[in-house]
Amino acid sequence: PASFPQAIPQDLLASMAQSYFETDLKGRLTHFNDYVCEFHGRTREELRRLSFRDYIVPEQIQAVFDAFHRVFQTGGASPILEYDVVRKDGTMVSAQTIVTLRRDASGQPIGFCGISRDVTSKRKTEIALRESEESYRRIMELAPDMIFISRVSDDVIVAVNDAFCLRTGYCREDVIGHTSLEMGFYTDPENRKKWMAH
Repeated sequence: PASFPQAIPQDLLASMAQSYFETDLKGRLTHFNDYVCEFHGRTREELRRLSFRDYIVPEQIQAVFDAFHRVFQTGGASPILEYDVVRKDGTMVSAQTIVTLRRDASGQPIGFCGISRDVTSKRKTEIALRESEESYRRIMELAPDMIFISRVSDDVIVAVNDAFCLRTGYCREDVIGHTSLEMGFYTDPENRKKWMAH
């Protein structure tokens, strides 16, 4: 259809916990549900006065423009786009969006429509996890004690630190991907069973 909401009841659009939006060919919002306002922290009147360039973080504007332009050229849906939005109060939120081309009754392109979801919490979790892993790696490498990490399920060694290599004479390539039993780290294999039971 020329305008997607014509095929979807307005009360359904209003109750969606995702953003539905339509833009003109220049990327200016023309129709959207309440969730868009909530996500952006702006009123309908404020959003209608803005271009996507006004709220997407500057370093991502070109990538978003290029994605919309490809949709215009191909007529197909975009891949999932991820970008950050600066809200009215200056806080930043993250969105995943899929966009497709809107056409009029004669088939001429008149704009874009899309659905977005808020992935701010997911993005923050990913960043925190990366920072935690990096911190953990630094601690592991600086630790004076020998450390090796193996999977509980099959005892395959997945990481060792420098202290381990220094004291055992093994390099990482010698041990990673092998089990402690294969490497002979237990003089009595029954000891591993006791450790695992503990």
